[in-house]
Amino acid sequence: MMLWAAALIGTTLVQGRKHATAINQQPTPNPRRASCPLPVQSRVAIVLRGSAFRAGRFSPGCSERARGKQERATASLLDHVVAPLETVCGARVEVIVSMCSDSFRHLTRCAEMGRDVYAVLGRRLVALEFCVSAGQGASVRMALDLFKRRHAPMAYALIVVARHDYVYSQSITHWGAWENASLARFNFLSRCERRCAPNEVPATKDCGQFGDDPPRCVADFLYTMPGAFFGAFDRAVGKRNCFNGTEWDSGHRACGFLIPWWIDRTTNTSSESWGFLTDWRPAVRLREPSPIGFVYS
Repeated sequence: MMLWAAALIGTTLVQGRKHATAINQQPTPNPRRASCPLPVQSRVAIVLRGSAFRAGRFSPGCSERARGKQERATASLLDHVVAPLETVCGARVEVIVSMCSDSFRHLTRCAEMGRDVYAVLGRRLVALEFCVSAGQGASVRMALDLFKRRHAPMAYALIVVARHDYVYSQSITHWGAWENASLARFNFLSRCERRCAPNEVPATKDCGQFGDDPPRCVADFLYTMPGAFFGAFDRAVGKRNCFNGTEWDSGHRACGFLIPWWIDRTTNTSSESWGFLTDWRPAVRLREPSPIGFVYS
């Protein structure tokens, strides 16, 4: 079931809320610094997908108990991603928010909480939509479709697709892909943990039960890509265990194969077309905190 329920397009300001005064004021674009890997004064899109205000891993979201954690995640997005892009690159950052729940019963509460917390984005918030979805795959598809309906992906030098409940602990200027000038490729967050050999016991060795097999296991919490690669990502989502309702409805499994496959067939790239935001990989479980951040739910 995939149903759109409500939408809010525009700007809402909350004076006095933490970060609202300082961060809602967009800085005057500065000339590009040598450390910025993006073109001067680029457009950057941040697409937030799935459920917010999650009180646990299998929570449907929109829980008042998780308000503080969600506020922390949103503040970290502003501090560690939005602000550096604006101040270092002079980028124009636009945020597209798709917030889903698994029930109409939670929808009104979702809308109230979402408008409140994301008001700190100010003019950067260009789309805010609330929806009911049957799972993670459906909610990812809704977020990508919302972005495509209102914006031309090719117009963006950088597109970030991330979960609502991801807490950033490191500035984007310190991510490996930034320091290596690799934001022009498609980036997964990281690889999965190493899969245990038959004679190894998960959780007692530096390995996990699932790990690398099949053929590439990747973290699905965060992706970055130039606008030219969005079409390949969009085509992969929903196919063969890549956010299509199988394998716990996640993007850990076949996405690591399908996305590079579509990139190779739909873009003209002469160098490495995909990689990882960090060389770090978890030891035992994918949800271990990385240098870039962690999922709070």
